Amino acid sequence: MRIGLLTNSKLSIPAIDFMGSNKWLVGIGLPEREDRTEDADQIRHLAIHHNISVRMFGRKDLASNIDNWISELKAEVVFVFTFPFKIPSSILGKPEKGFINFHFGLLPQYRGADAIFWQIRNREKEGGVSVHKMNGEYDKGPVYFINKIPIHSNDTYGTHLLNLSMAAVQATQKNY
Repeated sequence: MRIGLLTNSKLSIPAIDFMGSNKWLVGIGLPEREDRTEDADQIRHLAIHHNISVRMFGRKDLASNIDNWISELKAEVVFVFTFPFKIPSSILGKPEKGFINFHFGLLPQYRGADAIFWQIRNREKEGGVSVHKMNGEYDKGPVYFINKIPIHSNDTYGTHLLNLSMAAVQATQKNY
């Protein structure tokens, strides 16, 4: 499978390593930022290690730039891990298998940004990675898979984040 990945978070690092080792990942897209983030630097370093190209995307001309990127990569699917820009509806059908979002919260209860925080704050017993096909609305496409993991009473935001990043690796092993 030829996978493109849009991300901006260290949550994607274990999945990048797994998909890179299996030669599934053909390109990584990061958001353009004036300030370099540690997460982006770690992602770039891992991309170099696996010989994966990295492209930067800004809000301007996002649809056409991602459309061209998909064509150049011959990507069959684009995985999305916490990418900060809304993907325009006009390109969601561009790759053969569409855009698949890895949402770090249980859907449909925890849609939107930083579901991790809200699940911990609400003292939920479990969190997880919800994998769904993207449509024109945030976190509302058909859900393919939910990988639930416990939130232990002594888990911090950081430890739960680490557990979720490993759960995402398991989720990438499914065929979407």
